Amino acid sequence: MMDLGERGFELSLRALSLPKKLSIASDHRFLLNQFLRAVCSIGANVTEGRAGSSRKEMSRYYQIALKSSRETIYWLRLIKAVTENGQSEIESLLSEVSEITRILSSSVIKLKSDVAREEEVIYHASKN
Repeated sequence: MMDLGERGFELSLRALSLPKKLSIASDHRFLLNQFLRAVCSIGANVTEGRAGSSRKEMSRYYQIALKSSRETIYWLRLIKAVTENGQSEIESLLSEVSEITRILSSSVIKLKSDVAREEEVIYHASKN
């Protein structure tokens, strides 16, 4: 199974090739820019989070990546609605982003729990 940071990177590469596959009206091109910003943010924030100095910092970056993945789904749905071609690629990207979103969601829940437990241990240790 591919590492989450690597999956984010591969997803970004796939996303960067999407505009060439679509014929989208010029007044809707901004959707592609918004989509590309959001999708590239996912892998970047996962990578940054893993490089963090604490689980709390990692949790913050994963939360940002999770928000970006949800935003990516939104932009992809809009793009799908305003273009006729590239539907299978959009569906494939939606599927991958949805899976990454589920992974990030469960990771954030676990990280928050771990951070709360660590903070509780520190609090009790400081009282002794």
